[in-house]
Amino acid sequence: MVSTISDDSLQSAADRLQALAADLWYPSETDTPVTVRVWPLPLAEPWPPFPPGATVTEHPADRFFQPILSQPFWHSAQGDHLAQRYQALQDFLQATLTDLRTYRIGQVEVTLCLMGRHPSGAYLGVQTVLVET
Repeated sequence: MVSTISDDSLQSAADRLQALAADLWYPSETDTPVTVRVWPLPLAEPWPPFPPGATVTEHPADRFFQPILSQPFWHSAQGDHLAQRYQALQDFLQATLTDLRTYRIGQVEVTLCLMGRHPSGAYLGVQTVLVET
């Protein structure tokens, strides 16, 4: 997460997002933590800031949560607390941000990024890494 945010409402949203994402791990062949990303203005061009030449696909926001919220395990006694945490994360992002999109960057080791526009104009979201062999 970028440490210098000049907008108090953006900082507050980033702090809340950090609390919601704390200790969340995203399931794939190698579970990885969910981290918070903030892109304050002015943004570098081109936007979104993906590595040059990277394979990037754009998907609806729900794609980020689909592997968790649609699986029966996550709604079992063992996984329900995590499903609730992911649901709270999704609810916060949908209530706080506009133009929410999921981006998949790369192949095999995929950066999965869910981001949207904050009312300040900056972009805010979460990201993780998937391993798909």
